[in-house]
Amino acid sequence: MKEAHPGAAAPLNDWADLLGRALPLLLEVLADPGPHARELRHVTPFAGVLSAAERSQVIRDFAAAEERAR
Repeated sequence: MKEAHPGAAAPLNDWADLLGRALPLLLEVLADPGPHARELRHVTPFAGVLSAAERSQVIRDFAAAEERAR
């Protein structure tokens, strides 16, 4: 990805560091609403892991869980 998108080298380096950490620390970043975490999610190494249908289902499930929690 760094070769294809040299302008994204900094966030991709951050991801390389994050992926070497414990899962709870990675999950904190994935859920963080802050500007740095939002920027990282725009350059995610997880692209293509889920199909479009799977991604849509996860979003629907998350929205339903959030609604139940209210």
